[in-house]
Amino acid sequence: MMVENQKAQKSKGTPYNLFVVELKELKGRSADKPHLYVTLTSSTTKLAFRRLLEGKGPTWVQGKVEKLRTDLIPNYRETNNREVAEKRLGKLKIDLSKQGFGVNGDSTVWVVYVLDIDPNIEPKILDLGKKGKAIYVGQTSTTRELRAEQHAGKPSKSGKHIGSRKTKGRNPVLNLHLSPTKEMYTKEDALAFETETHKRLEEMGYRVLGDVQDGNKSD
Repeated sequence: MMVENQKAQKSKGTPYNLFVVELKELKGRSADKPHLYVTLTSSTTKLAFRRLLEGKGPTWVQGKVEKLRTDLIPNYRETNNREVAEKRLGKLKIDLSKQGFGVNGDSTVWVVYVLDIDPNIEPKILDLGKKGKAIYVGQTSTTRELRAEQHAGKPSKSGKHIGSRKTKGRNPVLNLHLSPTKEMYTKEDALAFETETHKRLEEMGYRVLGDVQDGNKSD
């Protein structure tokens, strides 16, 4: 009977639980959200938390443990399937990032920016829309000001041009009036909002250039 029980337990495999801990000293993406350590554990969350407090965890987490956040863990049915558990973990990290939490050392924030560009530089941009003005729309995880400088020709640390070819040589200048103030917490959301902003400004009558959405026009 004991042998049968052992075989039954072995066939069940290792259970995987989602594990979320709030950290101190590290910033969240949003000013009102903390930074989190999000991972999988094959033990209970309480036991995993106690081990973290004892220093048995990633080096970057040590000394920063604040509290266990079971309130942020979805109520999934327990699984022994590692692949299923990894998918749940990936989804949870994205969901928490979208809410403004910093996750596992990443607190990246993206913004969309608008640049005024000179349409008279060769090759000239002939179609300037109803507004008679050409602009460029992009998204960045740096500051808008730094990205504008990069488009204007400021090289990377390795000396490479890292601006868009669509702004190169066109004297791009940051237009804060047209640049949205909204912040995005995932690259996917940033790209989607960049496209949304591009289309909205086109509808307003601007000639809009960009590397994600260019209104099906070529220059």
